[in-house]
Amino acid sequence: MDIKSFQKGNRRKPTMIKFQRINTILAGLVFISILLFPQFKVVESLPYFQFIDVLIPLIGLVLFLQRKTIVDSKFYLWVIAFGLIIIISNLINYENNHSRDYFEVYKLFKYGIVVVLFSTINFETFFKYLVKPVFLVLVGVNLIHYFNVFNFNEVIKEYYNGGIHIDLFGLDSKGNVGTKRMLGLAGNPNINSIVFLFFLTLFFPLKNSSRSTISWFVVALFMLFLCQSRTGILALAAIVVYVFVSQQSLYKYYTLLGIIAVTFLLSFLLSQNSYLNTMFDKDLLKNNSMMGRYEVWKHLAAMIIEKPIFGYGGYKQYFYERNLHAESQYILVAWRYGIVGLIVFLGMIFQPVIFALKNKKTIISLYLILFTICIAVCSITNAPLADRTISVLFGIIIGFFLKQKLTINNE
Repeated sequence: MDIKSFQKGNRRKPTMIKFQRINTILAGLVFISILLFPQFKVVESLPYFQFIDVLIPLIGLVLFLQRKTIVDSKFYLWVIAFGLIIIISNLINYENNHSRDYFEVYKLFKYGIVVVLFSTINFETFFKYLVKPVFLVLVGVNLIHYFNVFNFNEVIKEYYNGGIHIDLFGLDSKGNVGTKRMLGLAGNPNINSIVFLFFLTLFFPLKNSSRSTISWFVVALFMLFLCQSRTGILALAAIVVYVFVSQQSLYKYYTLLGIIAVTFLLSFLLSQNSYLNTMFDKDLLKNNSMMGRYEVWKHLAAMIIEKPIFGYGGYKQYFYERNLHAESQYILVAWRYGIVGLIVFLGMIFQPVIFALKNKKTIISLYLILFTICIAVCSITNAPLADRTISVLFGIIIGFFLKQKLTINNE
């Protein structure tokens, strides 16, 4: 190396350190805001915004200034391809789509920006100074909501999209006293369960985990059970099965099952888990929830057959007018963007985890595998990645993984 190159490298180091600090601060603001801050409206005709939307221009500028250091990955090609399919599908179906349907492109752009941002920061620092403190705050807020301390549920209803879920909190469909399903600041028990599944994967006990680490896992597990989400519990079961089949060097398997069983019993004493009991009902497919989903899926599947290639575009108005919810990420994507869109969407979701499975001995790879399993399972009967909080959390995990992948490739 010549003298000029050496001097240039030394001048670049302080700049890189400065950007590292800025990136970490921005990442912290993103993480805190999506989990704790309410959404808001700027103009009545536009969708709700989150604080992260205010940060996106600044994050984009900061990342552009350090573009030469950004991790290169084929993953971004999948994101770009899916964005192009959204635009093409909307243009083909221009008569049914409105300007708000193009916000799906912006949501995808935001998802990509989050991935890039988190691929530039140190996971250990982030985990130590942000993940655990934010988790504790989230647990506290959720318990305040669960017991409605200081009439806090009115705040969730007004500012956190609680809506009808708060009106029916602790009641059954007939308005009688029923099971409490913890909504949290997500305003929805199924989405709230995925939020705690995110933390649960980060706290998942390893072979040599300390009692402290196991305690964090138990708390996340307890909060998951209070959400009373059947898909959340199925996702938990799926990752436990994966641990068993893959024989990861995690905490002793039977000890893990024991911890889960005891935690479930404790949550049962507090919540009387009658809603989760329907999971063991032989007539599960005949209950109102599953019957409603089946009818919607049947209806949308018939429409997909009519437009199988590029679908119907965003066309949110169709769902608004009929008060429909797709209740499946896969069916929703296929309906909106056709089979082509679904294939690219699946590639975007599973491309990182395929590489992670080839390098699953690293801790970030394990986190990505476990959380992708959660997303994949929950996407069968819900649309988690349509939720702006869950899509950002998924982007965070992928970002950390891409940074680790670069380290592996450089070794």
